[in-house]
Amino acid sequence: MSANKMTAILLAVITILGVLASCSAKEEQPIKTTPELPETAEPFSPELVTDYTEDEATLAIITDLRATFIQMAETPAADFSFTTSALGVTVTKYSGSAENLRIPEEINGQAVIAIANGAFAEHQALKALYIPDSVQSLGTGILADCVALSALRTPILGADKESEQYLGYLFGADSYENNARDVPATLAYLELGGNATTLADFALFDCNDLVCITLPESMTELGTYSLYMCQSLLAINTEHLTSLSDHAMDSCSALTRLEFGEGLTSIGLGALEGCVGLRSLTLPFVGGTPTENTYLGYIFGAETPEFAKGYYPPYLTEVTLFSTCTSLGNYAFYRCETLKTLELPATLKSIGVRAFDGCIRLEGLTIPSELETIRENAFFDCISLSSVTFEEGAKLTDMGINAFYGCTALTELSLPQSLKTLPASCFADCLQLKKVELGGVTTVGKNAFRNCYGLTALQTNAEVTFEDGNEYATRLLVETE
Repeated sequence: MSANKMTAILLAVITILGVLASCSAKEEQPIKTTPELPETAEPFSPELVTDYTEDEATLAIITDLRATFIQMAETPAADFSFTTSALGVTVTKYSGSAENLRIPEEINGQAVIAIANGAFAEHQALKALYIPDSVQSLGTGILADCVALSALRTPILGADKESEQYLGYLFGADSYENNARDVPATLAYLELGGNATTLADFALFDCNDLVCITLPESMTELGTYSLYMCQSLLAINTEHLTSLSDHAMDSCSALTRLEFGEGLTSIGLGALEGCVGLRSLTLPFVGGTPTENTYLGYIFGAETPEFAKGYYPPYLTEVTLFSTCTSLGNYAFYRCETLKTLELPATLKSIGVRAFDGCIRLEGLTIPSELETIRENAFFDCISLSSVTFEEGAKLTDMGINAFYGCTALTELSLPQSLKTLPASCFADCLQLKKVELGGVTTVGKNAFRNCYGLTALQTNAEVTFEDGNEYATRLLVETE
């Protein structure tokens, strides 16, 4: 053998030995470091994110607006010009100068059923007007050029119940597209009366100065773009709604809290798109319906869960789910990076694939006792998740692979007696995990505790079988007496 060939062989052997030594050294230390949270977005200016439920000054304004018509006395019939027919009374003109008017339901024993064209037009001192439910038709421009009007109560937003309904009609607009032009900027409060069941499509389109809206209990549906671009809206009662159409509340950017009731059954695509000030949301389910499009990003405009990240409101930190929610679908909160607090209902039975994948600010979670299934990658890379608590009497029996993979802030965990098998990589790269009580677990899957070099205690109540990749954890195993 030549000297050159011998030298080449020796160099190759040395190289291989070096690689093997390097690999051996790496096996003794974590291969992943604790990731840092990305920088938060720049905060909005205070006037755009004022939470009226926490700010006393704003709360007082909303309270006063909502109380506008409660004790308002009826304006004397003598102050009105009117005509009568067999059907009832039509108000044709107001001749007084009062700032606050409440049209009576009856005049001379007959119901007030109509208001004629321009009846209150150019009444520039008028600040509040109450139109009773007895009114069935409105003339065009009844409030044209009422430039000081700040509060309005009306049972209809069009000529009659069957006609096109949009707020600008009352102010002389010929289309909902002119709402912003013809509705006075002073109008801050709108109270809808009557017995309508739907807020019509585009009804309050671009009414960007409304601060507070009160809907009647009969109204259960918000039509398409019905509240689009109500950018100053801070308060609206939504607890009684059962359906939100596509883009119903799109770009209501000042809203900070929304609470929907258990009766809600349908939310359209992008119903809350552009609600960029939203911080807190209460829902009976996640997605479009309890069974379709079951991911949160859908209601903010994402047509697929993979794109949801770019649609979430940048300050949405708190979500509460009602007891009617029994499952969280695949990708339910996928990449909702602002979410910090989530209240899961006691009735929840399953958490889907990647349901919380990438929820990097989710800090703590209580798993309800009725939960039976946590699917694959459910809490993948939830790097702020420091606390996971299983309620007493937990029924969890099925956990998917990578369920808590990369939850680098998790320090302690007590698994329930109901869970018998830990799947592969379920706690891999949980770098700060120090203590684990295995509960009823008898089988630990491959790499379940891979890179959990922070572990100092692993306790069990039964004989446990470990698959490959858990050698470090195995050495710490102690049976509980």
